Amino acid sequence: MKIHDFQEMLARDLALEREGLEAVVDARPEGPAIVGKHQARNYTHLKAVIAEADEACPRAAETIRWLIWHSVLDLVRMKQIADDLEEDKS
Repeated sequence: MKIHDFQEMLARDLALEREGLEAVVDARPEGPAIVGKHQARNYTHLKAVIAEADEACPRAAETIRWLIWHSVLDLVRMKQIADDLEEDKS
């Protein structure tokens, strides 16, 4: 993969993610945040929230688990692309 291809891929991915974020944020109820944006990424916090969701809403718990899984998968993909780009330099 060439850097230009990688940049185009990232631009497409970013546009899709921003659309999704906008839809989710726009649907948020009015009022102060219950969870801070940095707290939401803390795995101790996530583990506790998932445990609560397992009891109250298993669908929400599974959704959170899959979102974390996709986040890790995205980083694996970025690492593989970075390795590919490094090989192309050689």
